[in-house]
Amino acid sequence: MKIIKTDGVLSVEEEQLRYLDGLNAEFVEKTLLTEDALIEHCRDADALMVLREPITARVLAELKRLKVIGRFGVGLDSIDVEAASRAGVQVTYVPDANLVEVSTHAMALILALTRRLKQFDSAVRAGRWAAMADADCAVE
Repeated sequence: MKIIKTDGVLSVEEEQLRYLDGLNAEFVEKTLLTEDALIEHCRDADALMVLREPITARVLAELKRLKVIGRFGVGLDSIDVEAASRAGVQVTYVPDANLVEVSTHAMALILALTRRLKQFDSAVRAGRWAAMADADCAVE
């Protein structure tokens, strides 16, 4: 079995690769961001691990051995899921991949808004710190 990870952003840890021990699996990491690159380098892939790469009907038609596509993250907008289904290729994703990070970021934005962080930052950058020194930062 050949597994190809095609994005150049996310990493796979050695500990995670241990799950492949004893499965006669070859794991390859190669940054492939275009349809042509995917077709050229993934013809013998049984599985793809992707992030935002274009998994189109054209790509799927050329990758005859492909059985599964694992998508890092929640969206499937870069994968032609209907074409994958027609080709008998399973598509997986991680629905809660960003749950904690999105929640944390939302809270940070709420605090920034209620504490007028942008106004204070702009004043400091413009050299007007004194004008903001007595401003009330309290949440009303």
